[in-house]
Amino acid sequence: MQNIQHQINDLTAFMLTEVFAELDDAMKAVLERKKVELCGNYFLQIAGNLNRNKKKGCYAPHKAVMIMAVMELVKTGHITTNVVHLD
Repeated sequence: MQNIQHQINDLTAFMLTEVFAELDDAMKAVLERKKVELCGNYFLQIAGNLNRNKKKGCYAPHKAVMIMAVMELVKTGHITTNVVHLD
């Protein structure tokens, strides 16, 4: 999981450079899609390792629902960094 975090951080840092700014739109789009894919993979790994509360034999869905909501926001482009602000 740390490998994916490093890849996301490296790609984010690169996207803030002048080199990225000079790329054509097609190459920028490829890199942006790669970042979204990496973020999705990261959240899938997190979802697989959730520790959920179990009461009366049922697991609480809150964490899983939040992860799915964040994944959808990443997929649709509303979240473009590896930081999610709860507001």
